[in-house]
Amino acid sequence: MKKLISEISHIEDISIQKFIDLIRRLVNQDESLELSQKIDGSANLALGIDEEGKLYLDRAIKGQSDRKTSPDDWSKKPMYNAIRAAAAAILQNKEKFEEVMKPGDWTDFEVLFEEVPNVIEYGKDLIIFHNEKYSYLVDKIKLISGKIDLYFYDLDDRQIRKSTRTITFELHGKEIVDTKKYKLSIEGDLDRLEEFLSNKNETFSKLTNFEVLSQKTSGKNK
Repeated sequence: MKKLISEISHIEDISIQKFIDLIRRLVNQDESLELSQKIDGSANLALGIDEEGKLYLDRAIKGQSDRKTSPDDWSKKPMYNAIRAAAAAILQNKEKFEEVMKPGDWTDFEVLFEEVPNVIEYGKDLIIFHNEKYSYLVDKIKLISGKIDLYFYDLDDRQIRKSTRTITFELHGKEIVDTKKYKLSIEGDLDRLEEFLSNKNETFSKLTNFEVLSQKTSGKNK
């Protein structure tokens, strides 16, 4: 069965009505819905295969479409440790990717890297592909390792120090949530929410609560 995929960058990017409709469909176990876990790691990166069959990296989804072929294409600063570590592991194993991917292939992925100060420690170092089409890379490659110079701030002497490490990443694909495992009883809550949204706002009496909530509160058109 063909799946309907609704992708959003953040929860605030979806309209209120669409959010309610999606929740109702989820409650009713609509089989056309596909739910996957939202991954927010240390960095987003992408790999692709050029016209000559050679691997490259970019961050096109972040507006940085210039192609990279070395970890040192990123600055030697602590903020780039996750990207440099993933880039080293991928590029030092590029033949494995070039063997199974074809020219024109491209997929972005999330880097979960535990050695990032002041953020959540994820445990294992992971590369998680967002596009289910490229989940086959997980089975064919599984693990990759790379040796790389990383940079950390030393709190004692307040200097940035270099540390040469070998980092191993596990490859993972997008995790699909089996909605049949869960039963939600929130129809009454959704009904009350829709009623509230359709009511006139107490302060702005010419507008419904829905219209008030839909107003921009920042920017030129607020």
